[in-house]
Amino acid sequence: MKKIVFVVERLSTGGAERVVAALANEICKFNGYESYIITYHPKEQDEYYILPDVKRIALKKTNSGRWSAIFKRYQQLKTVIYKINPYCVFSLAIPKTDAVLMLALKNRKFPLILSERNDPERFPNEKIMRILRNHVYRNCDGIVFQTLGAQAYFDDIIHCDSTVICNPITSTLPCRYEGKREHRIVNFCRIEPQKNLKLAIDAFYMMHKEFSDYTLEFYGEGSQKKELEEYVKSLCLEERVIFHGYTTNIHEKILKAGLFVSSSDYEGISNSMLEALAIGLPTICTNCPPGGAKSVIRNGENGFLVSVGNIEEMASVMKKILVNEKLQDRISLNASFLGESLQPNLIAKKWLDFMEKVKNDEY
Repeated sequence: MKKIVFVVERLSTGGAERVVAALANEICKFNGYESYIITYHPKEQDEYYILPDVKRIALKKTNSGRWSAIFKRYQQLKTVIYKINPYCVFSLAIPKTDAVLMLALKNRKFPLILSERNDPERFPNEKIMRILRNHVYRNCDGIVFQTLGAQAYFDDIIHCDSTVICNPITSTLPCRYEGKREHRIVNFCRIEPQKNLKLAIDAFYMMHKEFSDYTLEFYGEGSQKKELEEYVKSLCLEERVIFHGYTTNIHEKILKAGLFVSSSDYEGISNSMLEALAIGLPTICTNCPPGGAKSVIRNGENGFLVSVGNIEEMASVMKKILVNEKLQDRISLNASFLGESLQPNLIAKKWLDFMEKVKNDEY
């Protein structure tokens, strides 16, 4: 039995976390495989669903000082992982966790494969964390990137095997809606500065008088929520711009919406964008680095790309789509075909194929 271990910070409300849950669920369905998920944090509410066959291990919380806590994490990781005796370990964690993990597994006889989950030029922004990230990337056995742009950023650093694999979509997505669309513009994401939701709000402000029966609706939580709610009030839009909070049945909530808008300054690759496209929502995304949106959106065919930070362009394209039902229907249909290539079983197979390549090259 091949035991596949995933390491991630936690298992709730994050892109890397959702991908870990999807991959672990699929891999444990394959003959001859077992899936394990190790999290740095204890089990929380609103975690992504994992199958009963997936072994979930949460490291014990420590209230020690900084260096003592790091040492205890090191000890826990080393003890837990070597007890499992894995065939391979995948980490979709932050650089600090990756560094502790690599130190704990320095005498490993199995591959340690890391994954870049953001725009490497923008994240992490602390110099010491970037140095740490580059160190672990030089010394791991393989790296999975989400985009060609992220992979190219490390051309002078990486000496191991690497590959580009898009994220899987949720396997239980509803079918594309084919009726008359509701007058709602939506997004679901973490409400953080990186997402630049103020851009979407400003673009909506520019065009809302012409589309007075439309609402702009956000689903999610985050550090910027209160600030944006106050900003919406300052524009007298509190009746038209709505913050719903996190919901577990998001796809059913947004399925009939007229438009999905992603306004991020940068992304690894947006899971909400992929799923909006897969369920056939007419979609606009900023063409943000390192190129996740442009890797799946063919501008004008299955969605639209707009320049990062360009309020006028965003508002103009929003209006262009909303006044043209034939255009909505065409890009909706074309977008829905994306789901066929991003099914979790297909993406999980790509991760396993890459694992075998790394195993053959390094071990």
